[in-house]
Amino acid sequence: MTTSVSRGRVAGFAAGLGLGIMAAIWTILAILGLEVLISFVPGLYLSIRIAGALYLFWIAVGLWRDPALSDDNNHHGDGSTMSREGLRTSSCADF
Repeated sequence: MTTSVSRGRVAGFAAGLGLGIMAAIWTILAILGLEVLISFVPGLYLSIRIAGALYLFWIAVGLWRDPALSDDNNHHGDGSTMSREGLRTSSCADF
């Protein structure tokens, strides 16, 4: 909803589409049993969580170095950019 309000209806729809696609991918992976694999290999889950934390830290460092990047007025992406942003957000949300 934030994307729709700040960047318009098309960007909001594209971000929602990206979130929906990622939810479908997570569902398919769960059906295929990768969740069972992660439960049997505790180190795998920990490594995924660490990778997610390092990714968030990398984003924070980038924003800290260039605060202008955090200004919503500087991000006028097209639909495909918003879809990728939605996919990225959804893939990291479950960790």
